[in-house]
Amino acid sequence: MKMQKNQPIGFPCGSIALLVGVVNAAIYLIYSTSVHHFSPLVFAALVAAAISCLLIMFTRLKLATLISAALFATAFGLYVNDRLIMFEEMINKIYGMTEQGAILWVVLMVFGLMIVGFAAVTYAAFRDDLSTAIKS
Repeated sequence: MKMQKNQPIGFPCGSIALLVGVVNAAIYLIYSTSVHHFSPLVFAALVAAAISCLLIMFTRLKLATLISAALFATAFGLYVNDRLIMFEEMINKIYGMTEQGAILWVVLMVFGLMIVGFAAVTYAAFRDDLSTAIKS
């Protein structure tokens, strides 16, 4: 992808966060439905966080990075809340009482992708000159 001179750093950061958010939402959807532990609220927060990255890429809205960061943080918090029982069972070694789908590496990968998306929009928030945003 050839960068144009008038593109701020928010465009590549927003596109990275968008890609990570869409991949993360797809992984969450496939994983959670396969183990019968789907939470529509977590999925909606992941999709909203990914879609809000389009604001960073194509608008001059000065708070676009904060909106995306807040949505990624919300998705992270909801997912942590969703997975607390799994971690409690792993720590106490009482597997299978109430929790299904305790595949630790997938859970940690979803956590990691959420952090990468949040880091991308946070970097854009502190490094971007939004006055030079792309005119679509």
